Order: sequence, then structure tokens, then C-alpha cells
Amino acid sequence: MTEVSEIKQILKDAKTIMSTNDDMHNDGTYVPEISWILFLKVFDYHERQRISLIKGYKTIFPEEIQWKSWAADRFKGYSGRDLEKFMDNILFDTLSKLTGSKEDRNIDILHDIFDDFQYKLRNGTKLRQVINELNKIELNDSQDLENLSKVYEDELLSMRNSLKGKPANFYTPLPIIKFIVQNIDPNFKKSERVMDLASGTSGFILESMKHMKKDIKEKKEIKILHSLLFGKEKKSKHYLLGVLNMMLHDVGTPQIFKKNTLGTTKISEIVTDNQKYDVIIFNPTFDEKEEPDVANNMPAGKRNGGTRFQFLYTAMKSLKENGRCAIILDNGPLFGETGTPYDIKKELLEKYNLHTIVRLPESVFSPYTGIPTNILFFDAGKPTKYIWYYRMKVREGLKNYNKSNPILDSDFDDVLKWCKNKESNEYGYKVSVDNIKDYRLDLKHPDDEKVLENISPHELIGQIISNEKITLNLLIDVENLINSKISKH
Repeated sequence: MTEVSEIKQILKDAKTIMSTNDDMHNDGTYVPEISWILFLKVFDYHERQRISLIKGYKTIFPEEIQWKSWAADRFKGYSGRDLEKFMDNILFDTLSKLTGSKEDRNIDILHDIFDDFQYKLRNGTKLRQVINELNKIELNDSQDLENLSKVYEDELLSMRNSLKGKPANFYTPLPIIKFIVQNIDPNFKKSERVMDLASGTSGFILESMKHMKKDIKEKKEIKILHSLLFGKEKKSKHYLLGVLNMMLHDVGTPQIFKKNTLGTTKISEIVTDNQKYDVIIFNPTFDEKEEPDVANNMPAGKRNGGTRFQFLYTAMKSLKENGRCAIILDNGPLFGETGTPYDIKKELLEKYNLHTIVRLPESVFSPYTGIPTNILFFDAGKPTKYIWYYRMKVREGLKNYNKSNPILDSDFDDVLKWCKNKESNEYGYKVSVDNIKDYRLDLKHPDDEKVLENISPHELIGQIISNEKITLNLLIDVENLINSKISKH
């Protein structure tokens, strides 16, 4: 067995080798490259498990692309120019064209990952050295897999932390994921089907699996649990990371599909319970651009609201009767708007029970984005009568969350307790749907309104200037960082 500390050192050594490559310089490039190699190693582990447990099972891999044939032996495996030729002419091409039973999800997974696959470490000698390092990690039983999964979760976090200035908001901090899952409470006993419509690295699905596992009594029920978990992810890199993350948590054949939820889901065709889910939990991208024809999957009259509203409406229509949804949205969709946003929010309040909105601190995704965000909880089947709001504050002693002081599990203790027994207080407040005008959901705490009413013009201008100074200082920090890293010439 390879201990966690040993695995960390192995990955560190592999990254050192990669660092000599011109276009590889941090975990944003190291982790995806390590991931495709680890994926093949972990897939080989699951194939060996299937061979030993399923009578008559034969591996779907031809012998020449099996891990033991080209990678496992540091002396007999390909290296240098031979390895480069094998990669470019045989391995990825064969993986993307495997054939087998139409019911075999593994064929689809391999095709979706390796069709038109691009890798960065194209020097065969360096690639062989990295493979040799990763072969030091033993994978013979579930404990080996668990040790590697623990380290890999840290690697994903490190990758996220290296993506400052890029769309890292797609990676939801784990404490937020845990809070949502605990609050929405997916139930294994009721065989509830769970879906993440923008699954990324599979954080919501894995946390749901851990949450539902507590009700498992027999080992054979594990397979049933795995059959209840679903995800969709359109980006190739995130799809690879998400599938590998699931496999490292002993899900041999994840039901994560490489699909663009908005591009492949025609709302009018969601009609049966087999197409719907008991629980939908996800963090959609913040208005990422889509092809214009994607909007045609929405009903007429609901096509012009941007991707956030398309995701929201898709979630609404994909819920079973009495199904539950939690979606992370920025402040924009909460404001009163006309047209499609107005119509979708009108339907949300009239046909669904939007019972809770948790307003997250603005710095919760810092330093990647300062966009204020909210978690909307709603159920299908009944109209909204009241909306409970909870405004979370940054924990005591901090002005903002940041990379050095990220949001923690314990920061959600109070709101979790409040969700179980809601009451009006300095953080929570209740609003009747009758008092919501033009479906504007961006409603402040009554105390905030009172403070605003009583504040003098001198205090108000002072607050504005203070906030602008903070913004200016942040911009100066960014400018200094850019000047230190990037030459002007």
C-alpha cells in the first residue's frame, strides 16, 4: 500500500519533471496532465476488479493498449520517440474508437475523453519519467484507491487556486457543497435520483453519495446508490477530472455524461419521470456564452434571458413532482427585469415553492471573482407563499474570505441550524410573496432598510468613498502583480 504522504511526494516529483516543459508552469497545467495518465491507471484497476468479480467478464481493451503492455513496466514499456508514436498513432485513436455493448457506459466514457484528445507533455522521454513516477502508486484494493482519492482532492483544490483571473468560479468551494447537500438531504431509502446539470469535477455528486451512504445496510446496495447519481459536463477537461474523481471514490462506471445541458436538453421533450430527478443541485457558469441556436431548446417566449435563466428553467422543468433543487446564482437574476427573466421568475413563484434564499458573502469565491452570489432552494409542486432569506456574514475576525482564509465548514453551522428552525433575527428574515413587486427577489434585510433610511448624507458619502478606496487598493495590488509577472515589452 502507498501511504498518503508517499503519494504526495510522487506527484510532487512528477510535477518537477513536467516543469521543464515550456508550456507547463503550475498546477493549472500539471493536474490535468497527470489526470489523463492517472485515469488510465485507475481505469485499469477497475477493469481488474470487474474481471475478478464478474463471471465471464473480459476487458474492453485490446492487449496492446492495456496498462501492463505499454506503461506498467519501466524497462519494457515504450519511451522516447517510440512512446510519442504510440500516443499519436495508436493509444488515443484506439481508445476513441472502441466498440462493444451499447449498454457499456465505459465505451462512451473512453470515447468522450479521448476523441480528439490533446496532451501537453509530448516529449516521450519526460512522459516516460512521469509514468514511472505514477507507477510507484500501488492500486490493488479499495484502501489504495481511497489514499489516492484524498490526495487528488487536494490536487484539484491546488489547481483551482492556480487559476486566478480565469473562470475558477466554476469550482465550488467544498464547504458550500457540503452545506447544500446537508440542507437538501438526498435520500437513499427513497431511491432519490440526484442530478448536477453542470457537474465540473463532480463535487456535488460525490458529496451526495457520501451523504446517502449512511443509509446503506448491505454491500450490494452500493451499486444501487451509484445508479442514482447523475451529472452532465460539457467541457472536456472538467469531464476528465470529474470522471476520474468519481472513479477514485470507487464508482467504477460513473453516470457523468459529456453533454452540454443547455445544448442537448429540449424542454418540450422532458415529459416522463425517467427524464426527471428528485434532487437537482448545481452551480451553473455565470452567463458563459453559448451558440445562438442553443436558446431554441427553450420554449418560445423564454429564449432571451441568458444562460443563467436557461439553466434555472431547465432545472425547474427537470424536477419530479415534489422534487427539490438548489442552484447557485449571482445577484443579477434576482433583480426585477422584463421579458424572459420576468416570465421565468413569475413561473418559479407561481408553480414552485421558492422557500429559501441564502445570500452568501461577496468574497466567498475570492480571489477568483467578487461577484455576489446566492443559493436558491425551491421545490416542485406548490406555489410560493413566503421566501425566507438568510444573509451570511464573513466569520468574525475577517474582513473578507481569500486564498489564505477561505470559507470553512464551520462558517455554515449557524445557517444550517437556522434552516432547520427558521426565525426572523439579525440574519434571517421572511418576505410574503404578496410584497414582492415585479418578481424582484433582491430584497434586503429590514434592518438594512432602516439603516439606509436613517443615514445622513455625510455618512452615506463617507461610506461610498471608503468602499471606493478599498476597490482602488485592490486594483493597485492587481497592477503590481501584473507588472511583476509580465514584461511591458
